[in-house]
This record gives sequence, structure tokens and C-alpha cells, in this order.
Amino acid sequence: MSEVFTQRVAGAVRAEMARVPTTQDKLAPSAGMSQSTLSRRLTGETAFNTDELARLAAALGLQVELRLIPAATADMQGDELAVSALVADGAG
Repeated sequence: MSEVFTQRVAGAVRAEMARVPTTQDKLAPSAGMSQSTLSRRLTGETAFNTDELARLAAALGLQVELRLIPAATADMQGDELAVSALVADGAG
């Protein structure tokens, strides 16, 4: 997975945390991870895995939506897929 993709996913999670609002200390236990693990994911140091994203989305009252789209459309510098990230539960 590319660094650009990892940063985009981390940015989407950070944006949802700000929208709620919540903190790493509050969110991490709800998502079944330590605060330090969540911090590494949010900075892009380590990529989120799909299970982590699903747990985070649930803890934020959201669901994960995945869309595979042409890389040129996504403007992801070579990545072949894009995540529409986290969407409000019931939206879409």
C-alpha cells in the first residue's frame, strides 16, 4: 500500500474524529486498540487494516464504504483503488 493511500485513509479517520468530536484516548478502547496503536495509524506511520477501520467506524457511528475506481480518476499517483473512507451510517 502506498504512503499516499495510507495518509488519505488516516486523514479521513482524523476528520471523522474531529466531526464527532472525540479523542484518541476515548476512541481507541472503543475500537479495541491501544491509544499508541491508534496514534501510529492516525499519523500514517502504520497503515490501518480493514478490521481496524471497521471497528473505528462502528465506534464513530459510521460504516466503511469501499469503492474501486480507476487510478486516474482517483488522482492517487499510481494507486489502483480508493477508499471513500467513512460514511455516515445509513448514507449512500
